[in-house]
Amino acid sequence: MTDVQCKSCLKILLSEGALIIHYDKSPLCRKWALQCALTPDELHEAVPTQTIQQLAMEYVRQAITGEKECECKFCHLSFATFEKHLAHYDASMICNRMAHREFKLRMKKIGDK
Repeated sequence: MTDVQCKSCLKILLSEGALIIHYDKSPLCRKWALQCALTPDELHEAVPTQTIQQLAMEYVRQAITGEKECECKFCHLSFATFEKHLAHYDASMICNRMAHREFKLRMKKIGDK
């Protein structure tokens, strides 16, 4: 008997039968296995170390932060916390629009890679 790994959550299971039971109990793993079959290139990619939210927030931070941490890249106001920095974009329409444009440009660059 050889161990089997779920390609979705990377859990190690004792057998193919255990994998089938795992898919029955884990609909997201089953969905991944059925709809998101890995291409040969994806098989060799590293497993993500950040959640998608952490990754997205890092791109947001890069798009909106100026020279100093918690400084608006566009109007150069400084904030005590990153949360207050984010709230600034609710109040300042022009900074929000500029940040939105910067974020879209960064996402486009990622897509072009």
